[in-house]
Amino acid sequence: MNERNLENFRRVILRIAKMLDDSELEWSFMGGTGLFLQGVDIVPKDIDVLTTKEGVLLTDNLLSNHRIAAPEYRITEKETETTKVRLRAFFGTYEMRDIQVDVVAELTYWREGRWRNLFNLSDAIKDELCGYKLSFFPLELELRRSRETGRIRRAELIEQTLSQESRHETG
Repeated sequence: MNERNLENFRRVILRIAKMLDDSELEWSFMGGTGLFLQGVDIVPKDIDVLTTKEGVLLTDNLLSNHRIAAPEYRITEKETETTKVRLRAFFGTYEMRDIQVDVVAELTYWREGRWRNLFNLSDAIKDELCGYKLSFFPLELELRRSRETGRIRRAELIEQTLSQESRHETG
């Protein structure tokens, strides 16, 4: 990601954070976006936001002029380093400043014969950046989910960040 795209990425993150905070909805950045915000050496391809179904519908109304795909239930398959992962969610897709934004609710993945929650909003942590409240999932949880869904390289990057953090805390 070049410097211009990185700046656009940051602007979109902050715009979404302000919009969602103003709405008082429960929400959190997740995946590559949440990792990026916590200092993991990752370049996100898009911005992923987890909220409630009500949050997806409200966000769709707020971002209607950026809509690529209206909110609906979808099942998708993602190829990871070690497996294919089936995901099921209610979500809408938007584009802001040439960056894809997925606003998702009820995100589950297929494992051991049943659908399981990938993340619960109650597990999100909050922080502040540039005067904006941000919400994302702890690195330890992202690490566990990355392993469960076969995202080995992502898990390695999270482990490196956690290792660096623990060295800073003890040093």
